[in-house]
Order: sequence, then structure tokens, then C-alpha cells
Amino acid sequence: MYVNTLLRFACVELEIIPKNPWQGLAIEIPKTVTRKPWKDDELHKLFSQPLFQAYEIPAKDRTGGGPAAYWIPIIGLYTGARIGELAQLRVSDITTEDGIHIIKITDDEEGQKVKTNASRRSIPIHSELIRLGLLDYAEDIRKENPTGSLWPLLNQQTISPWFSKYRRGVGLDAKWLDFHSFRHTVRTRLAKAQVQEKLMDAITGHETGGSTGRKVYTHLDIRGLQAAVQ
Repeated sequence: MYVNTLLRFACVELEIIPKNPWQGLAIEIPKTVTRKPWKDDELHKLFSQPLFQAYEIPAKDRTGGGPAAYWIPIIGLYTGARIGELAQLRVSDITTEDGIHIIKITDDEEGQKVKTNASRRSIPIHSELIRLGLLDYAEDIRKENPTGSLWPLLNQQTISPWFSKYRRGVGLDAKWLDFHSFRHTVRTRLAKAQVQEKLMDAITGHETGGSTGRKVYTHLDIRGLQAAVQ
């Protein structure tokens, strides 16, 4: 693309070459999967750190957003949500649907955005997240600001580089292992559990079956999604 732009400029604007030799040329590059799911030993190494075992929030490095540094990786592991989706959560996004505790991924509020239409979704909250205290944490924040961010100390732009720096700091420096790899992990685990593909798509926010399929999908029983998450 860059070379083609340069040649077009040389031809059309500068007129130093008679024609653009790359005009109409298309170079097809096969897509390759670069990221990989986290292995059990890698997950153990990450989550056995004091941050996750003793809630030792990094005091000096504030780019992790205080409690967000603890919660966002754990939620990523149990939802497969994108780091940007989790960083933009508001208190109101921890809610219930048909009596099921959910995390709502949406672009309803100012400053929120989603990658695709399929990204708008409700993810049942895994029982382990409830056991760890996510609902209690959300309630505490709600008392302070009922309409505010779930992570009051977080700058959304810093959480991704913070996590990259943190995992490398604990010795997890594989090239294609990052936060997005949690999505691959969740997808892999769901597949191994023989969860239907449309349920997997509903949880991770991938497009499925075109627009009609997505509409059907949106109205799937939330309890079916909960069973898949569990």
C-alpha cells in the first residue's frame, strides 16, 4: 500500500515516471493465527502472583488503575472479553438479566464503543468471579458513583500496556501471549466442552450466521449462556 501510494504520487503529481507499474496489482497474503491460548502452567504462573493471591495492588505503577489491575485480567479469563470492553465498563454494566448476574458489553454510554454489532452482548458472570467478590466490589463503587466507571482510578488507554509490562515482569514474555490470548483460551475451553458455536459467539462477541442468525442469537436463553460459561 505504501509503495503503491508513493508510485502513484510520482506518476500523477510529480510526473517523473510515465505510469504507475503497481496500478491494479493486488497482493494476497494468507491470514495466520499469531496469538495462542494460555497454557495451564502459564495461567498458574500469572495468577499465583501476589497481585492476585493477596490483592497487592501496585502502588507505584498507577497505570493499572488500582483495583482494575486485579479484576480486569481475571474477568478476561472468565469471559473472553476484549481488554477495551472491560476497561470501559461502568457500574451499571454489572447488572442482572432474568435473575442472572451479567456483565453488559455495550456502547450505550459516552466514551463506550464496541468493535462490531455482535460485540454488544450480555455475559453471565461466572460463579468464581462472584466468589472472589466482583459483585461486592461493584456495589461499593456504585455507592460512591451510581453512574460512573467501574474503575474510577483507571485511564482506559493505559491498561493494555500495563498488562503487557506486568506479564513480562513475571517471566511471561512469549511473543504471541497477551491479554487477547484470553479470548483464545476461552474459545478453546468452550470448544473442548462441546459448547455450540452460536453460544460461543454469543459469549465472545463474534459474528455468527449473518444478521438473521445474530438476531436469533440475541434472544437465546440467558440460562443457556450461563451453563456454557460455567
